[in-house]
Amino acid sequence: MSEKEFMLESDNTLDQPFLEDFISESIRIGKIGQAVKKLNDDLKDCLSAGSPSSGLAFMVESSDLIEEVSHIDRKAYEALMDLKNLLENDSRKSAAQFERDFPTLAEASGIVFCQGTVHPSYFIDRSFIELKANIRNLNCVLRTRGGREFKIGIEPKVVLKEIDFHLRRLHNREISSSELRDRVSNIYNELVHKDGNLNGSIRIKDFVKLYQKAYKTPLDETLIDLSNANRDIEELKFDYIRDHQDGFQLYGLEENGYFGFLRFERT
Repeated sequence: MSEKEFMLESDNTLDQPFLEDFISESIRIGKIGQAVKKLNDDLKDCLSAGSPSSGLAFMVESSDLIEEVSHIDRKAYEALMDLKNLLENDSRKSAAQFERDFPTLAEASGIVFCQGTVHPSYFIDRSFIELKANIRNLNCVLRTRGGREFKIGIEPKVVLKEIDFHLRRLHNREISSSELRDRVSNIYNELVHKDGNLNGSIRIKDFVKLYQKAYKTPLDETLIDLSNANRDIEELKFDYIRDHQDGFQLYGLEENGYFGFLRFERT
């Protein structure tokens, strides 16, 4: 292992004196040191998290800043470019091994891929989560049902940590069955009253929109709440719809297709 590779892995590459001196001096004379310091701190965070590819993404986004550094302090610029090359080399190694390493580590972590998983697309948790590895761009994109998108690094351990975070975010939320019933009933009653709907059937998209606004929940968490409500509220019923654009799939009920309406069956 070369000295530079060791420095990168031990997170010492960013402590080069001439780069730190440039930051201190440029802040003092009112130049761009503060921006470089922020980049420096972001890179340290990425390396501490084990994600050189995320650090590389920060450097690519900061190309104009790095170019400006080249006109002020050549040694500082060269330090940044050396680091960028190290990050890129390390990221490419992770990308090249992703197809082999990620499934192995995922299995060891207890993650089971859903039917239809073929590299570079991986489906998890009843396909509520989709991960796509972008080998060329040295990153992964994680999407949850409802369209939320998160760009993350290409390192398998970093990806697994992100997946675990979203699984916990979606399924370990602190909301009791009674609170969920109150939420669903409040939104339902408001829509029925607003529309003067005598048969009590309301569009699920109208419900979701108002629920998100009222309880500040993103779409994917709202869909999980509806799935839990279907489990916990016996009188809550969902009706199917043919046009997928006007409905949603609920977690655990994927085999039933898309739901477009909901209603309470009063006894």
